[in-house]
Amino acid sequence: MKSFSGNPLNRSINLLVDRSLRNDKRKNIFVILTITFTVCLMTSLALYSFGKSHELKTWLQGRYQAAVIQTDMNTILQLKSDNNIESVGTEVDIYSLRVDDYTLNIKYRDEDDTYLRSVNLTGRLPEKENEVAVSAAYLEHIGAVVEVGQKISLPLEDGKEKTYTICGVINDDSSLRMYEILVSEMYLNSYYLEQIPYTAVIRIASSEHFKLAEVKEIIYSCLLEYGILEKDIAFSSSYFNSIDNSSQDMAVTMSVGLLIVLACGLVIYSIFYISVVGKIKEYGRLRIIGMTKKQIQKLVKKESGRLSRIAITTGIFFGGLIGYLLVPKGWYWPNSLKCAVITIFFTEIAVGLSVGKPAKMAAGVAPIEAIRVTATIDMTNVKGRKRSSHKISPFTLAGINFYRNRKKAVLTLLSLGFTGVMLMSAATYLNSVDEENVARKAFGDKEFSIALSPNMMGNENSYPNNFQTLQKNNPFSEEVLNKLSENNKVTKIHALKGTVANVFLPNDSNIDTDPYYQIAGLSKENVNSFQNHLLSGTMDYDTLVSEQGILVDDSAGMLKQFDHYDVKVGDIIQIETDKGEKLAFTVSGTLNMQESGYSGIYFYISEELLSEINGSITNFNYEVSVRTEIADLEATEELIINLFKDNQDIKIESFLDAINFVEKHLGAYKKPLYGLVVFIGIFGVINFINNLMTNFITRQREYGVLKSIGLSRKQLLQMLWMESLYYILGTLLITLSIGSVAGYALCKQFDNIGLFGSLHYRFPIMQVTIFTIILLGIWLVYSVVVSHFCKKISLVASIKSFE
Repeated sequence: MKSFSGNPLNRSINLLVDRSLRNDKRKNIFVILTITFTVCLMTSLALYSFGKSHELKTWLQGRYQAAVIQTDMNTILQLKSDNNIESVGTEVDIYSLRVDDYTLNIKYRDEDDTYLRSVNLTGRLPEKENEVAVSAAYLEHIGAVVEVGQKISLPLEDGKEKTYTICGVINDDSSLRMYEILVSEMYLNSYYLEQIPYTAVIRIASSEHFKLAEVKEIIYSCLLEYGILEKDIAFSSSYFNSIDNSSQDMAVTMSVGLLIVLACGLVIYSIFYISVVGKIKEYGRLRIIGMTKKQIQKLVKKESGRLSRIAITTGIFFGGLIGYLLVPKGWYWPNSLKCAVITIFFTEIAVGLSVGKPAKMAAGVAPIEAIRVTATIDMTNVKGRKRSSHKISPFTLAGINFYRNRKKAVLTLLSLGFTGVMLMSAATYLNSVDEENVARKAFGDKEFSIALSPNMMGNENSYPNNFQTLQKNNPFSEEVLNKLSENNKVTKIHALKGTVANVFLPNDSNIDTDPYYQIAGLSKENVNSFQNHLLSGTMDYDTLVSEQGILVDDSAGMLKQFDHYDVKVGDIIQIETDKGEKLAFTVSGTLNMQESGYSGIYFYISEELLSEINGSITNFNYEVSVRTEIADLEATEELIINLFKDNQDIKIESFLDAINFVEKHLGAYKKPLYGLVVFIGIFGVINFINNLMTNFITRQREYGVLKSIGLSRKQLLQMLWMESLYYILGTLLITLSIGSVAGYALCKQFDNIGLFGSLHYRFPIMQVTIFTIILLGIWLVYSVVVSHFCKKISLVASIKSFE
């Protein structure tokens, strides 16, 4: 017997490939759809990542890199004339105004500032004194129409209402109920009687050619020449962090892309494996007429090659289209071509590896397989089995059919189970994130913070005097605190004591800066309860009193960075009293108070010594923490607002705003994770449907034989339904077992990291229910389809099929 050989070899194989592709359109459609979907997904994901990076790079090319705080117009004009500085914007934080349950931040910005700060403005900036640009979120909050040109009443004249014309709308979304109002330069000049405390935002020329560290060095060298102090220079965290995070985002994209390739490879492997199993008889016939193992292997690979070329071309096109639609401003041809080449490379590898094993299996088919009764029985699993004496029923037949080709069943279950495990891991993690706990970590152990916040009238240097004046007529009197505590909605209140004074660090390291700081006074109970916050030294109340000890918290490194002071136990720190004298305090310990009610304060003394610093003050309360039940937040907020509604020197912060802020930003994490699970799930569903339909179509002769020996159509349908149900039950078993373990392990891992606070394991009932409903929905659709086909196909046609 001669084998296929000589020059006609390739032509013969090509003819066989053509015939196979024409005859097996269903499998081809599944393969093409799978590879197309994979390539489309990988291309769009890569283009989205590259596009976002390019868009960010383009966006950052015009954004500010540093701000100069508390400067004057002469310095700003000098900065604008510096050739090393590309652009300078000017802004002024004029004052904040609390109105009912929200806060208005009154500001001035020029056009350069709005561009450098990326303020999304519809309309224009104010030019006349009676013109304003307002936050869109503010208009929505007060129930007004969000549009330019309308009149609005604002209390910008010493708290008195006055009508202004809206010339611009700031497109923002404030979950903290703090809204920006921009005023004109005319308003600014009329408001300030003395020097205006400008803030200048700058961008270095040609900074895109420098590394981040070099940009910071250039900024320092430029600004220090004009006598600007280092403490008055604030770098843009959005600029520098965005560049740092772009490389991390690219690594995440690569990881997700490889995960997609893995999922795609598993499905392609499964489809070709099922196809080869279904064509055992055909390969056996080819072996009979002389085709070698190598030639059959080449036949299978050529089939996959043709299909992959069609699919890759289609996937690249649609992926590019989607990538462009997702990030039109980030489209960049060199990046697009790079993404296409990388996607083609990895896809070809995935297809090659996925088809390799089924091709070898096809090549290993013996000629005797051509005369087997059915093409789907794996004889290696049948061999050696004992004959069952149990009663044959549709349910036992379904079990036999499910187990007789275990490899095929395992592949399908792995594909679907992988989706389930991914779903369980992502859903468990996100379900276990407690928004209230995350907000609590940031906000502290309270529901409301009511703090003294003196109206600065634009003069930052008057802050200590304003604060001390406010404390002399302290609004947090015993009478007011009693009104709060007596309300049945309030469960607990706690007043924090302290003052503001000039603090002189060792070697006068902060003498060139404004040396005033807030100083907290601790009670004996505070000292005893805060022992776990001690980092070094000692923390004893009696010692703090008798030896004039002071505790320092520089856990964030702010004193070291801006005041060049590295705190050590035993250092002498001087505090200026209201009489101009300097009291020496000895550093007795260092603290980390970030997770206490005193977060943000550097210096702590005993509350008994507060009167030594400022003897004219009798009530040192500066902040009141209010506890209430979550269900009573709105009612308690209304109580607090009514109690302090006439006092603009009070700042009120709500835990409700913190929760809303967290919920809003957590959504940005949930969507990509669930999106990835959906895409992987589509691969699993494609494989599941392919397996079900392949089984049904390739086993028509087997079904005909069973019907000829007495199996009714109803019993056949029951058998098919049970077979498909086994896959669903197996998938759910993998999902609930391995997925639950993976989700729990993921929660434990991230709980240790503490990214979103403490995680409390919660089983994702809703997500698992949806996943189960989807699987059952596929099962029901399959049941309807096979029922329809069983009615159409006669017994004779079934027996003659696949001859």
